[in-house]
Amino acid sequence: MKQKREFLFPRNTWPSHLAVILALLGFAILASCGGGGGTNPPINQNPVPAVTATPNTGAAPLNVTLDASASADPDGTITAYDWDFDGDGTFEVLNGAAVPAQQTFNLAGTYTIGLRVHDNGGLFAATTVNVTVTGGGALTWQTQTLDNAGDVGEFCSLAIVDGNPAISYYDRTNQNLKYMRAANATGTTWAIGSDVSVTTDADNDGYYTSLAVVDGNPAISFANTTAGDLRYVRAVDATGTDWSMAPVTVEAVAVFETTSLAVVSGRPAIAYDIAGLEVNYEIAVDNQGADWSTASRKIDGAAETGWAPSLALVDGRPTVAFQRVTGGLDSLYFVRAGDATGSGPWQVPAELHSDAASIGVGFHPSLAIIDGNPAVSYEYYIALGNADPYYTRANTTGGDAGSWDAPVPTSLDAAATIDGGGWSSLAVIGGIPQVAFYNYSDDTLMHVRAQNATGSSWLQPEVVDDGNAGANSVGRYASMVGIGGQPAIAYYDSTANDLKFAVLN
Repeated sequence: MKQKREFLFPRNTWPSHLAVILALLGFAILASCGGGGGTNPPINQNPVPAVTATPNTGAAPLNVTLDASASADPDGTITAYDWDFDGDGTFEVLNGAAVPAQQTFNLAGTYTIGLRVHDNGGLFAATTVNVTVTGGGALTWQTQTLDNAGDVGEFCSLAIVDGNPAISYYDRTNQNLKYMRAANATGTTWAIGSDVSVTTDADNDGYYTSLAVVDGNPAISFANTTAGDLRYVRAVDATGTDWSMAPVTVEAVAVFETTSLAVVSGRPAIAYDIAGLEVNYEIAVDNQGADWSTASRKIDGAAETGWAPSLALVDGRPTVAFQRVTGGLDSLYFVRAGDATGSGPWQVPAELHSDAASIGVGFHPSLAIIDGNPAVSYEYYIALGNADPYYTRANTTGGDAGSWDAPVPTSLDAAATIDGGGWSSLAVIGGIPQVAFYNYSDDTLMHVRAQNATGSSWLQPEVVDDGNAGANSVGRYASMVGIGGQPAIAYYDSTANDLKFAVLN
């Protein structure tokens, strides 16, 4: 008799046990192939760009805030934002901010703003947003001749005094210091003939003027070239109609080219150069500047020479940008006081830009605070017939040595079409750094604005005053401030020998 074959599992349990056997067999096969890898890495997903424009419609000139902070990456992070502000398909700003500087649209039309975002995996994606600008008119430069009574307007300095723009300048015909203030806050109306002779003595007052508001009233530092003095005068009233107080002699020195007046710790202070090419600094004893008996300090180094200082407060301390001449080499330098008044020792000056192959670096520097950090605009005289407007900014609030970004031209094609940068004037207007300067190649006044709040990239310079189609040489001694979010510039017409003023409105 045949015996029944015995099975490991009863027949009624075969399906469930068969699954176990197959699973075990699969594990064995995987183990024999090297043990359980085989999982594919996740596929990087594209970032998702998102941009808003606020407002996205309105009359020109329309100020628009762009915001790409809602952009996201489903499996990583956004690492860069590229912007095409004019809608031509070319991204003018690479590695920009999620919320770039406010953009102004001056002409009616529909603008397609492009945004491209990059993720940490190397992928990118783009989107657009439309801005519709209606009606309104384009902003234009309004230029005016403010004083043409003789040879006037050199060494002009512009400031806001009691709400209105005002200018100090030199009257060469009468060899004295003059002052003029606009009739309104926008600077569009000036009462021609309302200029005031600040000094009327026989001395030659009014070279190298610098205008500031000191303890509520306008005040001016300047040079007297007859006596060889650095002088200071402050108006009796807040608007500058009364200058009956006699000027004070700050130092009996022959100023070489520049005085720069600022308020430091509530007191007027002046940086200036002397004929021996030294940069000095002095602060008044009192808040109004009646007493200048404190000792002057040389701040550009014991064995060096320097000139054309620009004085400003940097992180609570007086600070000066200047040009230093060493062994025939002109370089741009920056130096900061060791204390809040500048009365003690100053730090060692830091070299910001030098080029032994150039004619000179650092002519006419202008120091300002840009997005919290110090920055300087200046002229870089690369070679004969090729002087460019340049700019550099620190990446620390104090402007420590070694903390400055590489200098950049304040023009997209500076070397090709601009022979300028003279009498540079740097200011923050509407949150954007802007520079006014003189263009040597065609004797015109020019203006350029940055594409962002730090000044790491710049737009194309524009001509503010072409000197009556090239007949006049205009733009020397450019001095710029912001009025109602727009630039305004005082400057000299050296052909007509007039004081001029331009405002964008």
